[in-house]
Amino acid sequence: SAETGTVIAHNEGGVPVITINIPALNAFYLGQLMYFFEVACGISGYILDVNPFDQPGVEAYKKNMFALLNKPGYEEAGRKLKEKLK
Repeated sequence: SAETGTVIAHNEGGVPVITINIPALNAFYLGQLMYFFEVACGISGYILDVNPFDQPGVEAYKKNMFALLNKPGYEEAGRKLKEKLK
């Protein structure tokens, strides 16, 4: 099957593979699965010495977007960004 072939290829290529089975496809088990991945993401970040709950890139992009869209209060930042883009 396609799934088995993919798992074999990843294993042979040294790529980690996880197979997760849930008892039923419903809101309860999907909620548990989402929670599992959220916790795994947080733990992975700390293991890799990255704060998984910090979003400096998100804040920077929002400020740039507001400036480029001429949102009130971002006029000066907008002028500076538009000058950079010339």
